[in-house]
Amino acid sequence: MPRDAFPDDGPTSDTVTLGRIRLGMFAKYWTPGNVKTRLGSDLGDDVAANVYRTFFEHLCHSLGSRFRPSDQQSSADLSRSIVFSPATMLDQAMQSIIGPWDWTTQQGDDLGERMRHWFYEAADGFDSGDAADRTSLPKDVSGTDGSDQTHPADRTMPHSTPPSDAVLVIGSDCPTVSHHTIRKAIDHLGRNDLVIGPASDGGYYLLGIRTEALPRCDSLFANIPWSSDKVLSLTLRNANQNGLAIGMLELKDDVDTIEDLNRLRDQLRTTKRTELHGLRQRLDQLLPPHPPV
Repeated sequence: MPRDAFPDDGPTSDTVTLGRIRLGMFAKYWTPGNVKTRLGSDLGDDVAANVYRTFFEHLCHSLGSRFRPSDQQSSADLSRSIVFSPATMLDQAMQSIIGPWDWTTQQGDDLGERMRHWFYEAADGFDSGDAADRTSLPKDVSGTDGSDQTHPADRTMPHSTPPSDAVLVIGSDCPTVSHHTIRKAIDHLGRNDLVIGPASDGGYYLLGIRTEALPRCDSLFANIPWSSDKVLSLTLRNANQNGLAIGMLELKDDVDTIEDLNRLRDQLRTTKRTELHGLRQRLDQLLPPHPPV
């Protein structure tokens, strides 16, 4: 499976039948010593915490900008949540982010419980209106002030049956996730029960589930050795055992070690994706010079 090479954003080609989509980004407060601890052993805890905050704020900005679905995805209505920890730092963290994000707190003892809780919370949060009212759903259009605005021209794509709902989750460790990534995930969910974005460390950077498949997905979150290189393989095994159809995205790097960070900086030097130029500049300000490979 090829590693993501920072493809330029562009429309995907497959028709999907998804309507309401909820994107949740898991994040925690950037207290030194509590985030990016492996980076901290090389860079110091303060610098590592600032790297984490840079990733988080970059993702909030880039994924909070206008979401442009392809023609085939024109019925998709994307909403966004930051799923945060700890609750005691929520108010302080909210002051640093402006955009179309709402906030909720993580619930559960381990990552599996917290993700499972979020998926059901997000699914339960979808409106329970009459199916006939869901045959035409607006595009998500964010205004320049970060608010979502809907135009009448966007209310066009009819469906013979109501579209499905879906919930996506990402972390804050993979700053190259983009609208292109989300569009591809939506594409896969039009044809599969779930979609996974595999990470090079044996975990995953994205998980998406169609809501009607949620009752068959509990095993994806239980008895998984989180933060190990077995997360992806065991998740895929459990999904296959439950007869779930799986879509796979391109391989990406979670940035947890100094080697990961140096590889990211090398890639940022040559990318044509304009939304990553600001990330490169911020990292260059935070970090010592890194010679090209």
